Amino acid sequence: MPQQTLSAPTAAPAEAERRRSVRRTAIVFTLIAAGFYFGFIVMMLVRGSK
Repeated sequence: MPQQTLSAPTAAPAEAERRRSVRRTAIVFTLIAAGFYFGFIVMMLVRGSK
């Protein structure tokens, strides 16, 4: 059975752009969070070795 969409055909490009924007934002926030996570790990290792 084919998947049905609820949006109008003219709204499809706007919906696709919105999804890309949300995906990019999620990736950016994930990279920022990972940077903090690994930064704190490195900071604890450096401070623990002194």
